[in-house]
Amino acid sequence: MKILTSYILGTFAKIFSFVLPVFIGLYLVVEFVERIDDFLQIQAGMGTIMLYFLLRIPVVGVQVGPLAILLSVALSVALLQRSREIMAFMAAGASPWHMIQPFLLGALVMAGASLGTEELILPGAHRALMDLQEDHRQAPPHGALVQQGEIWFRASETTFVHIELVDPAAERIHGITIYRRDAAGELSEQVQAREAVWRAGRWTLLDGTISRFQEKLPSDVENFTQLELPIGMDPEALRSMFTPPSQMSLSELQSYMRRLRDRGVDMTTYARDFQTKLATPFMGMVMVVMGFAAMWGSHETRRISFGFVATLCGAGAYWLTMMAGSALSGTQQLPLLVGIWLPHVVALVLCSVIFWRKSFV
Repeated sequence: MKILTSYILGTFAKIFSFVLPVFIGLYLVVEFVERIDDFLQIQAGMGTIMLYFLLRIPVVGVQVGPLAILLSVALSVALLQRSREIMAFMAAGASPWHMIQPFLLGALVMAGASLGTEELILPGAHRALMDLQEDHRQAPPHGALVQQGEIWFRASETTFVHIELVDPAAERIHGITIYRRDAAGELSEQVQAREAVWRAGRWTLLDGTISRFQEKLPSDVENFTQLELPIGMDPEALRSMFTPPSQMSLSELQSYMRRLRDRGVDMTTYARDFQTKLATPFMGMVMVVMGFAAMWGSHETRRISFGFVATLCGAGAYWLTMMAGSALSGTQQLPLLVGIWLPHVVALVLCSVIFWRKSFV
């Protein structure tokens, strides 16, 4: 069966190596048409445009990979059945499981490659894309330092700000300390707050203390529940320094979620992004079974055409189910894991049953 596995896997790999670049190319062409006005508006050079789309390739590749797997499986099965090779394999003692096994192996390899790309390549590509657009969005303060999600920056000549955790979507800061120096450069005041929220165009610090120093020693400590205080940076500038969850690697997102949980902050949005990133490579396995379930037994031209239509309809229903599950989990009408993973499990079980009925019944 090693020869059979190698032959089928080779057929699938050849078709996939053609389909995936075509899908990526079509996606980038559509994106170029949609963004051409933006490029003209900012007077971007040809080199900048080429670099932008070059950096978009790994991002798009992960997005369209499962669909490319589906079409590659459907084309491979159609070609093998049209040439009667599957009938020859079955006559030689191969079972339908032996037919689908090489495709599952190929999808498993692609899932590993997708996870590796998500972890190692995409974060750098996203950061490079943001750097390309940096001249056209609000820049963070000069000398700002971002390290492990924490932000340090100078608000003025005598004021430094340390932010432990930022949630740009909610325009909220978790853990903020403001240091002020006197003319001699010594620490004169320290303002520390549990949270800071953006209200009516200004920052309001919540539940904190104001410590004043004399000769490097605290002389007075004042508590407050609310304090309006400028920090030298608005939410838009914070967003320019913050990496959105969709652009984080799995390890970065998991670390960020852990810090949110430790502070008792709602992390539903970030947990949904994490589970979605984790489930995306699994889609390739579902697509293999879906392609086999739709195309198996299609020897005649009419049946092959019907199989392709069934493949596209199944993919559309699968996508709509995933969107519905994600939306329902986002509004907490479904548990997070159920909303994200149930569509994949249902699609896999349903397609497996259809494939089994076509093969053995």
